[in-house]
Amino acid sequence: MAHAERPHRTRLYRAGTSQAVLIPKDLAYPEDIEVELVRRGDEVVIRPAARRLTGLGAALRRMGAAMQGYERDRGEHQERH
Repeated sequence: MAHAERPHRTRLYRAGTSQAVLIPKDLAYPEDIEVELVRRGDEVVIRPAARRLTGLGAALRRMGAAMQGYERDRGEHQERH
């Protein structure tokens, strides 16, 4: 774990119809990432969200176009036993 397991106390508050918590500066994530919340029993875990594969399809299409006409050298045919 990146941080020692030292408990921090903070308070919950209302933000509209949601409940919010202030995260102390030394535990805070960068503001430009998305996080996800997971309930585990009576705990709520905050963790960085899995990165989305946005753009992967386009990258694979570009790679496929670049591979057009490419043939793999298969060597001599070998029988498998």
